[in-house]
Amino acid sequence: TAFGEAAREPRVQLRQFWARRRRQRHRKEDELAVLVEIVDDSNGDGKANPGEFITFNVYGQNTGSAKAMGLWTMKDLTDDAFTIDSCYMVKGESFSKCDSQCSCHNVFESIKQDIEANETSEHPMLRMSGTVSGAAQLGPMTFQMTITDKFQNTWFDTFEVPVEASE
Repeated sequence: TAFGEAAREPRVQLRQFWARRRRQRHRKEDELAVLVEIVDDSNGDGKANPGEFITFNVYGQNTGSAKAMGLWTMKDLTDDAFTIDSCYMVKGESFSKCDSQCSCHNVFESIKQDIEANETSEHPMLRMSGTVSGAAQLGPMTFQMTITDKFQNTWFDTFEVPVEASE
C-alpha cells in the first residue's frame, strides 16, 4: 500500500544518513597513522642490522577529530628482508599474542586500544619480533598494516624500519 511504502522510506533515509555520518567520522585516510620504535636488538645498538634479531613497537597516532575506539592491528605486508617470529598487542603490562599471520583480531577486548583525537597511543598497538636477513640491503624495510576499530572501519598505513650497518 502507499501508506506502507511511505512509512518505510524515512527509516531507510535515516539509516543511510547515520551510516554516511559514521563513515565520514571514522574513515578519513589521514585520521590514523603509525610511529615505530626499535625496542630490542641482538647487539644493543638500537638499530636493525643485517642478520640481527629485533623487536619493534608500532604506536597508533590519531590525527583526526574523533576518539578512535577498540583498535586492533593486522600486518598486511612484510618486507622480504624480515622473517617474523611473533606479534603481540600490548597494553600496560599485558600482552596478547596475535595469530600466525600477525592479525590481532583475536586479542582480548581489554587489550584493544582507544586513542583520543590528536593523541598517540600510550602503549604499542603492535609489537613485532623477527630476524633481519643477513643479505638485507642497507636502507628501509617496508611494512604495511591495517588498523580496524570496533565499528569495523579500517585505516591503512605503511611504515619503514631502516636497516643500518653495525657500528
